[in-house]
Amino acid sequence: MDKCYTEAQAAIENALYHLKKVFDQEKRETPEDRLAYNRLENLIDRLDTDLDGLRYFASPVREGRLREDSNGKFTIEYSGGGESHQLSCGSSLEIEDQEADPDENQGWLIGRVEGRFTDHGNEYYFFGGSKPALFSGMRVRLRLVERE
Repeated sequence: MDKCYTEAQAAIENALYHLKKVFDQEKRETPEDRLAYNRLENLIDRLDTDLDGLRYFASPVREGRLREDSNGKFTIEYSGGGESHQLSCGSSLEIEDQEADPDENQGWLIGRVEGRFTDHGNEYYFFGGSKPALFSGMRVRLRLVERE
């Protein structure tokens, strides 16, 4: 990720640290205090969410292709070899956006794997974007996100 984004991430982390200190000391005696408190709480929540997004994009990524097993579950077979990764409902996943403009470099959709039971058994699909069905050979990426 570009240096300017990592600098922005550090600035947000610093701002959150200071905002949370103020928030912990906040008084809510008047209606204005309560309104200001709610605004500050919302701001902190939004900054936390956006900071998580920046951390996500800074995480290492592995690319591969989906392979469907005999049970209808999907595994990522990584480019360049290495251990494959089995997916389940709720697994984070990025899929190649076949309709993206390559000049805009926005060729990936971010979402997760979900499943539903049909007359033909379990069917897995991508939840995010236009919710396409998953299929063998689909080009995908997985972020190696460290959890705090």
